[in-house]
Amino acid sequence: MYTQIMSYNKQLFLLLLLTVLIFYIKKTITKKHLFFIVPFGLALIPISAIFKASFLTGKVNVHQNGTKNIIPLLLNSEFRSASQNLQAIIANDEKTENLFGLNQIINDVIRVFKSNTPSTQHWYNDFFWSMSDTKYGFSLVAEGYLIAKIIGIIIIFIIVGFCIGSMYKYSIRNQYFMCAYICSIPQFMYAIRADLTNFFSPILKHIIFTLVIIYLLEKIIVNPVYMEVINERIQAKFGK
Repeated sequence: MYTQIMSYNKQLFLLLLLTVLIFYIKKTITKKHLFFIVPFGLALIPISAIFKASFLTGKVNVHQNGTKNIIPLLLNSEFRSASQNLQAIIANDEKTENLFGLNQIINDVIRVFKSNTPSTQHWYNDFFWSMSDTKYGFSLVAEGYLIAKIIGIIIIFIIVGFCIGSMYKYSIRNQYFMCAYICSIPQFMYAIRADLTNFFSPILKHIIFTLVIIYLLEKIIVNPVYMEVINERIQAKFGK
């Protein structure tokens, strides 16, 4: 388990980010602390790339991208991936035109529950990386451009912005909405390098579904009538 975690750094970043968010909401961490925490978090990105999978391979990738300088390592890490995917789409504009339309947004929602629905991310890997065994991420900007050029980008981010804004608005209502919002923030960030399905899927399937189960269990367990029935049965069977 330890080597699996160290070989895939996303979980570590999610854990650190969620921890900082929780402490910030509880006001244990203030804005002053963020001036030190944010640069530290940015520095972890190239460092994690250097040590990624080192516990499995026994090797440290100190010459990643041909340099030891931390600035190029930072700029050539996760920050560059989405822009590379967009660049590939724009460079092959004639080949990619009219492959998808605005109905792809509906397909992305359907694919949350039905995996064999057409996907821009799967198409990207099949079209540009068909000879590679590695599956690459995509880009929300690239997906928007692919389905309707500039208009598609605007529509995609209106949807994303509306969802984020709504979750933020409802987060102050109770602990369930607050938990959903906090846990969704890392998914918002990750989805920038994917597509709309990867934006909706973890939020609906993992976060909201889990919170609904917790809510229902809490209502059942805490329900006074239910607890009274349980106590009566225990007393009837085992006595006072």
